[in-house]
Amino acid sequence: MEMIHPVVEEHCRAHYGKTVLVVLNDGTQIPGVLSKVEGGKLYLNAEEGEAVQSSKLKSASTKSKKTVKRQVKTSAYGFGAGFGFGPALALDLALITLLFVL
Repeated sequence: MEMIHPVVEEHCRAHYGKTVLVVLNDGTQIPGVLSKVEGGKLYLNAEEGEAVQSSKLKSASTKSKKTVKRQVKTSAYGFGAGFGFGPALALDLALITLLFVL
């Protein structure tokens, strides 16, 4: 396991297409395939040309941690039938504490 720090496009580019574990500020862990980092967002599980579902998450200062955690779980964990890691997802870099390449 390799930690990517800081989480910026230059450090992530070499790991596009690899399985990663994203740890959010509230401790929530989100597994996925790193698609890209662009415009202040980290994209998981996106295929080229696919519309990416915005996480619609705001910083913990504007929402309770419980609400943020529930939104991440419902939008990120769509494992279904053992294929992939769920729907394409965009996370604000401000919400990410750690990023590990698995």
